[in-house]
Amino acid sequence: MPAFTRPVSATRLLPSPRPHSVESVQEAEDSTMDPATLAIAAATLIATKAAEGTGSALSDAMRDGLTRLHQAVRARFSGDTDVTESIRRVEAEPESKALTAELARALRTRLATDPETAAQLEKLVNDIPQGGGAGPSFVTTVKDNAEVGKIANIGEVKGDVSF
Repeated sequence: MPAFTRPVSATRLLPSPRPHSVESVQEAEDSTMDPATLAIAAATLIATKAAEGTGSALSDAMRDGLTRLHQAVRARFSGDTDVTESIRRVEAEPESKALTAELARALRTRLATDPETAAQLEKLVNDIPQGGGAGPSFVTTVKDNAEVGKIANIGEVKGDVSF
């Protein structure tokens, strides 16, 4: 995920919109994720948080980050029935891609018109460690008729490596 260059306090995420200040406009200009990408990331992470009880192995840092994001989205959109109902449906069926997409669509329209909230949610999304599991995670995709000789995935090395 892209690095966020200007810290934004999660405690400033308010339950209702406020007029945009010069600072909030600056935060929006520093933002590196467009509203659609941010909405998809947030919705997917909320679904991940909802699936937490189904035996997923998350690190403590990832679990904490997911909780902060989930609470912030719930607090910010508490009066918005479309978003709160979408969250409720994702929590009931966290494996549903259709429900996650529905939540992303609801968030996208709101984030596109509220750059301050978008910047704050982006900070929370970027603060969540990637990987989540107890150890390194690798995904190698070989497509079509590709031929692969050797693949090496190295997570952390202490000492020498030779092939």
